[in-house]
Amino acid sequence: MRSNLPEVGFEGDVVAVIPMRGVIGADSDIESYEFVGLIDSAYRNPRLTAVVIEMNSPGGSPVHSGIIYDAIQEKKENYPDTPIIVVVEDMAASGGYYIAAAATEIYANKASLVGSIGVISSGFDASGLLEKIGVERRTFTAGRNKAFLDPFAPMTEEAKDKWQAVLDETHQQFIDAVKEGRGDRLTITDDVFSGMVFTGQQAVKIGLIDGLASVQNLLKQRFPNAKPVVYAPKQESWKELAKELGVEMATKIINTSSIQ
Repeated sequence: MRSNLPEVGFEGDVVAVIPMRGVIGADSDIESYEFVGLIDSAYRNPRLTAVVIEMNSPGGSPVHSGIIYDAIQEKKENYPDTPIIVVVEDMAASGGYYIAAAATEIYANKASLVGSIGVISSGFDASGLLEKIGVERRTFTAGRNKAFLDPFAPMTEEAKDKWQAVLDETHQQFIDAVKEGRGDRLTITDDVFSGMVFTGQQAVKIGLIDGLASVQNLLKQRFPNAKPVVYAPKQESWKELAKELGVEMATKIINTSSIQ
């Protein structure tokens, strides 16, 4: 359930490779309970010499991101001689970078997108549209701010201020996590915490990442004698079957089709 190769016993050193790809959150590609379990499984291997996380995420839930961040921080404290290294593929944005900031080291491709240290909540106000077409909205609440995000009613100034305070506090938690994780390596500029994204090459200059590298290069250069072991969420059997059937069906279509 937790891993494709749990607690394997190879002779010699082992590097755990954990792919984190997709949106972060409940019932999403990266769920905290699942990936915290994978990290725990990796550390149960007595031959573990390092953990490499393959990160490719646009972000998602700050709660799930924070839980994984805390789990990585705990491992760093309890196993200081076992580095946790994040290697960014296409992107580590928002919650993806939140998680990465906890790592011992972060690497990326020169064209990877890194950062987006910010919080967003978007919606729309369609109250004027209802009035224009002659529709009356009926919403019953107990608590004057219960329906403050209702798109069919104007937002009060009180609700705007309080919701902005929630976003600001969440943003500050993100900022604090990045500062703690990156420490003196981080160069704070006007853009770093603005929600802007940076290329890998730009991110090196301001200390968001430690250098440019791919997973293959990192493993070859840093751990040439270690065995890479992939720890990944095991798909449900029906999903695996559907994927296999899809490949088989596509193969049959290709083999029986011809160009006229």
